[in-house]
Amino acid sequence: ITPTMIHNKAPKRNNKIIKKLRNRLWFIQKAECAYCNTLILPGLGTLDHIIPRAHGGSFNIKNLLLTCEKCNKIKKDTSIAEFQLPNKLEIISN
Repeated sequence: ITPTMIHNKAPKRNNKIIKKLRNRLWFIQKAECAYCNTLILPGLGTLDHIIPRAHGGSFNIKNLLLTCEKCNKIKKDTSIAEFQLPNKLEIISN
């Protein structure tokens, strides 16, 4: 982890850092979306902030999850507490 990942600001679109974070989370999460458990192919998926940056969350790996694009779009800038089971059921049924 580099110092850029520790600060509250996102790296300035440094694709190498983003790719490393995505790959690391892909291994940690066993290639599954954090919300719906959909299989995510290597190099794909989106980084989601557990505490959204709009609510003071950081770009630290401890505040990131790998999610499928569909879940990330539905969650938007809500916290995990706000993104509850009804949303998860909606994702699975679609």
